[in-house]
Amino acid sequence: MKLIASLVYTERIIPFINKQVIKVLTGQRRVGKSYVLLQLMEHIRRADAKANIVYINMEL
Repeated sequence: MKLIASLVYTERIIPFINKQVIKVLTGQRRVGKSYVLLQLMEHIRRADAKANIVYINMEL
């Protein structure tokens, strides 16, 4: 169920990827925000192998 919910959120965000609008993903701790971002990064990489993506994990 958790994976399905994440896919729903990812599919809702994808249409905004190439738009000139700021995207903000908010939510409580440990609800899957980072996982959704990782899914979006993978989607972008599949669409454009030369895309510049920087991911910084601040939980170290």
